[in-house]
Amino acid sequence: MTHQHLTQNIADIRVTECEGSFLITVSDSFAAAIVLERVIRYQVRCWIGLHQQQTYGAPFIYAAYPLQMWMVEQSEQVA
Repeated sequence: MTHQHLTQNIADIRVTECEGSFLITVSDSFAAAIVLERVIRYQVRCWIGLHQQQTYGAPFIYAAYPLQMWMVEQSEQVA
C-alpha cells in the first residue's frame, strides 16, 4: 500500500510507515479532514496527526482509521 493517493495535493505533509500502517501529519485540521476522507474511502489503516507547534513531542492525533485502532492504543496508554 502506498500513501500517494492519500496525500496528493496537500502541502506540508509528513508520512511515516510502520507495519502496514501510516502516520500522516499535516499542518491543520482542514488538511487532516481531507486526508481522513481519503483514508475512509480507500480503507487504509492510518493515523492522522497535526504538526506540533513546538519542536518537541509527538504529533497531536486528529483521527485514526479503523476506529478500533485508536481505542486500543488509548487503553494501552491508560494502563
